[in-house]
Amino acid sequence: MDPFEVRMQFLSNLRKLNATQSSIQKAVGFAIKYFSRCGEDLWDCILEECQKGSLNVRINILYLLDSLCEASVHYQQGPGLNLPAASGSSRKPASYVEYVSRDLDQIVQLAVPDNRDGLVNLASARQILESWRTKRVLDPAVVDQVVLTLDQRRENLHSQPVSIKSSSTTEFSKDEILRRFEEDRERHKLLRQKRWFLPIPTQPASHQQPKLATALLLTNPAMANQNPSSSSNPNSSVSPTSPSQSRRDSIIMPGTSSSYHHGAEVALDIEFDQAWETTSDWNEDDDEVALEENALCFPMDVHSQQYQQSQQHQQPPPQQQARYGYGQGPSRSSDEMDLS
Repeated sequence: MDPFEVRMQFLSNLRKLNATQSSIQKAVGFAIKYFSRCGEDLWDCILEECQKGSLNVRINILYLLDSLCEASVHYQQGPGLNLPAASGSSRKPASYVEYVSRDLDQIVQLAVPDNRDGLVNLASARQILESWRTKRVLDPAVVDQVVLTLDQRRENLHSQPVSIKSSSTTEFSKDEILRRFEEDRERHKLLRQKRWFLPIPTQPASHQQPKLATALLLTNPAMANQNPSSSSNPNSSVSPTSPSQSRRDSIIMPGTSSSYHHGAEVALDIEFDQAWETTSDWNEDDDEVALEENALCFPMDVHSQQYQQSQQHQQPPPQQQARYGYGQGPSRSSDEMDLS
């Protein structure tokens, strides 16, 4: 196809775009296929439809960019799957990730306008940005700046008084509202599925038996050749690092170079570091939650504890127990005392 036909076909795919994964993957595959020849024209089509379309169309395009960025990163990192360079030029063309990073502020401004109508797409847009920041798809500094702008805009919109004659809901028909409900349900289902995905290593590796976690430290030559006595020396030059960082430095997969692993980050380590930073200390609220969960899981133990506590409350104080002989065996009657 010539560039004009490519442009018209891609515009047709964008106008038929919805929240289903089939329509998104169809547009993503078409954009990746013709990126070498018409990458800039296809990106202009995305911006054009984002400017002309409704709020539902814009949020669908934002989810399309999410899948497009992941596909671009996969095709760039995979061996033999690099995006083909344009004919007649030795320079490697920019990827869709660079386009998104360059025009991210403009895209978010269109998807989440600065009015009350933008609140419809604010939560979904923020989820996509958080996903990009977690997976390191874009520069975290760029994403943080856009997220900060969205948070400030939300605070400003919530602080404004709501007018009775507001026309924020008159732009959507009943069919559009129902369609948005279905699309949001489909998107949230897809996000829950993607939350557990980890990137598959694209570098070739030999099929060997997996090693134990305790043996992974010996795969680093620097640590394997280290004298054991030097570890106990307090004046050693080795500086303490986080568990994830030491594991990234020590693990070297067979068939790959050490420079690749020093430059790349393990997705599981990134997720652990972020969870470690956001987790609070153990406090009294956590104790109450643990007791409630224990009561739900083991109700018989809770009943026995309550019975023991009730028996303790029914017994007299220790002074009365000593006075009346509690715990000293059965008491003797007056007849037995006379017989003795």
